[in-house]
Amino acid sequence: MRTPGAAVSPLKKGDRHPHLREFRGVFGIRREPVPFFQHAAMVLTLAVAWASLLSAGELVAAADAGDEQRTSTTCGSPAIDAGSARAVQAILEAGFSGPSVDPAAIERLAAAAGKTGERDSRVEYARGLVLLKHLKHREAVAAFDSATRAGPPCLPAWQALVRSRLTLKEGDAALALAEQLAAQLTDANAAWPNACRSEAATWLGRLAGYLALDGVELVQPPAVLTAHEVRMRLSLGEGLAEAYAAGRANVHREHQGLLKQRALARTEIAADQQKQSQDRTAAVAEERAE
Repeated sequence: MRTPGAAVSPLKKGDRHPHLREFRGVFGIRREPVPFFQHAAMVLTLAVAWASLLSAGELVAAADAGDEQRTSTTCGSPAIDAGSARAVQAILEAGFSGPSVDPAAIERLAAAAGKTGERDSRVEYARGLVLLKHLKHREAVAAFDSATRAGPPCLPAWQALVRSRLTLKEGDAALALAEQLAAQLTDANAAWPNACRSEAATWLGRLAGYLALDGVELVQPPAVLTAHEVRMRLSLGEGLAEAYAAGRANVHREHQGLLKQRALARTEIAADQQKQSQDRTAAVAEERAE
C-alpha cells in the first residue's frame, strides 16, 4: 500500500486525473460513484496507521506505567489513559480479527472506557475504523463524528469524517466540516497543540487544492468552492492561512509533476510501439527476401 507522497504509476486505465490516485489513498475518493468506502485495502491502511502510533499492547503498558510521552499519540495530543488504551486495543482486536463484526459489541467495548459524552476521541476513532472496515457505513460516520466532538482533538477523525462525506458525494457537508475544523484551529481556548494546528491547516489546503482540480466535480458549482476558500483564509488568519496556501500549492505542483510523468510514459510507450512495428516490418521484409 502506497503512502502519500510516494511514487505513483503514471498510467492506470480509467484515470483522467493522475492526481486522483493519490487522493484515493488520502481521501478515499474515486472519480466514479462507488459504494461508501468500498476499498478494503484503504481501510486496512487506516487501521494500520492508527495501530502504528504504538502497538495496542505497548499503548496499554505505557498507560499503566504512567508514561505520558509514550501514550501521547497523534499531533502531540495528550496522553491516553489506561482505560481508553485498553478500549482501543480491544476494539481493534475485535474488529480486525474476523470476517464480521457486531456494532453493538464494539459499542460495549467503547463504553468500557467511559460514558459516551466522556469518551476519549481516540476510542471513538478506533471504533469508526472498525465499523468502516466492515462497511457499517452510517455507524462509522457517527463514530467519526463523535470523535470530532470528544477530546482531545483528533485530526485523523476529522479527516475520516470529511473523507466519508466526500465519498458519499456530499460535497457541501464536507466543506462545512472543513470550516468547522478551521474555526477550532483558530480558537485559542481549543485544546489543539500548535504543531497540530499547522498540520491540520496544511491538510485543509490540500483538500481544497484537490477539489479545485479540473475534472474533480465533487463540489458544484465551482463558485461554491471559491466562496469556501475565501471564508477559510479569513477564518484561519495570517499564520495558518500560510500553511493552508502551502498545502494547496503542493497539490497543484504535485499534480503538474504527475501530468508530466504520464505524458512521458505515454511518449515512451508510443516510441516502444513504433519500434516494435518497425522490427516486425523489417522481419517480414527479410523473410520475403529469402
